[in-house]
Formats: sequence, C-alpha cells, structure tokens
Amino acid sequence: MVEQKPVFMSDDDGFLGRWMKLTKFVIYLIVMILWAAIGFVIWIPLIVRMILIFTGSIIAEVISTDKNYTALLEQRLNYAISFYPGGFRRIEDSIFGDPDEVTERPDMSGDLRIILGEVIWSAVFWTITSFLLPF
Repeated sequence: MVEQKPVFMSDDDGFLGRWMKLTKFVIYLIVMILWAAIGFVIWIPLIVRMILIFTGSIIAEVISTDKNYTALLEQRLNYAISFYPGGFRRIEDSIFGDPDEVTERPDMSGDLRIILGEVIWSAVFWTITSFLLPF
C-alpha cells in the first residue's frame, strides 16, 4: 500500500516547510500593519459614534425610566470597543490557526452597505476633525 502525501505540506517538510512558515509570517506582518492603520482610522469614529449614541440612550433611559434603551446599545458599544483588537485576533487566527471549513457561501447582501456606511462615516468624522483640530 502506497502512502499518499497530504495536499498541504506540514511544518516539518524541511526547506519548503520553513519557506511556507516564512511566507505566512511575512503576509502576517503586512496584514497586521495594514490593519493597524486602516482599522484604527475606522475604529476611532466608530467608538465616538457609539459613545454619543450610548450617552443619548442613558439620557433617554433616565428620563423615561425604561431600561431597554441601554440594554440594546450596551451590546453595540461592546462590539465597537472590541472591533479594533478583534481584527488583530482574526488576522492571527486566519493565518496561523486551523483552517475554517466553509460549507456554504456566506450571504453578503447587506455587508457592502454596512461597510460603505462605516467608510463614509469615517471620512466625514476625519474631515470634520481635521477642520476642528489645528495640525
């Protein structure tokens, strides 16, 4: 019986295994540097927006004595807080973690709208900030 080699080489494949590790590490560094810049530019406006909205929900809850305002927005605020560090975790897991198995194509119909909304909000935020702060 002939032993079949796996399709993907393991890390113990000598020179090629070390080459693949080096290639993964270079890709990891490039993506981390890109995320550090791009993610930060998107994260700060997201945090500012969620802080303002959360503060508004606290005011609404105090005035109306209804506890549902902050309960919903608490989750969104936590998402905003973990957005930037979560990107670093996703990068590391995607490159060095176990490969994810995709059983069906994800439904991305609403994702483009959300992404464009965040990019537009970030552009507006940084434009306003650049006029307000002396650089």
